Amino acid sequence: MIKLGLGYSFWNSAAEIPRGLDGVYQHVWKIYGIDGRYANFPGGPFNKFSTDGSRELVLQYPNSVVEKYYGYQTEKRQRYFTMAGEDRCEFLLVMDSDEYVHPDYNDWELFYRNLEKKSRQYPEQQCFCIKIYIAKDWEKGKNIVRRGHFQKYVRIHKNPAKQRYALGTHYYFCHRDDTESEMIRDKKEFLNPALEEYEKYTVDGVRFIIDSKMRQRPFLTARDGWAVDTQEDEEKYRYFLWVKYCRPIIFQKYPHLKKDPMMKRLP
Repeated sequence: MIKLGLGYSFWNSAAEIPRGLDGVYQHVWKIYGIDGRYANFPGGPFNKFSTDGSRELVLQYPNSVVEKYYGYQTEKRQRYFTMAGEDRCEFLLVMDSDEYVHPDYNDWELFYRNLEKKSRQYPEQQCFCIKIYIAKDWEKGKNIVRRGHFQKYVRIHKNPAKQRYALGTHYYFCHRDDTESEMIRDKKEFLNPALEEYEKYTVDGVRFIIDSKMRQRPFLTARDGWAVDTQEDEEKYRYFLWVKYCRPIIFQKYPHLKKDPMMKRLP
């Protein structure tokens, strides 16, 4: 059996944790929970960690560990890559507290067979996709899908110790060895221009649902007092990420970039 861990990021999510973990915990080797607020949420040094019993709730599940970590999204999520790597997990399945297993697509035996098959078929591939259903009314236009259809997101990571998490769910900096590395994005044009090439890295059998209500601005503002990052911030982050990891020579030509506050957000 493949040694599959679950990376689970949460903060004050006691209401959502049972829905998310009840459908998963029996089918993974270990749960790596990361409890902490993202550093770009308002609140300063206060309420960094869950105060509603979330941490204790996750620890009630068998073979679970929880680390308290406060930082930017990339830094926080990198922690469960590191934890799983220290345990020599072969694969890491990633889930957030607003996601849960689809009740009509949860054949774990089929999932493991497909994962093993894909891994053997594409031994150099480090990131695999899972199908996720998103409600059609999610306000982020780029994620709106037709009712009943699924997006494909990178959620399965081979050799998690050799991967670096960056820019939310969009980029993964994968180190094959000390001399070779590559950037992988969870959009088909970064895996391969042809859709069929993207499709072949999708592992089916189990699918997720994203509770889109929890990602809409009114909910976020009411519960956490913040709103999602602007598109401008995301584009700037993407540029700095590219400079740091792919074209660091730019810093020699424009040394002032090293002083930009955005640098502090990079992993």
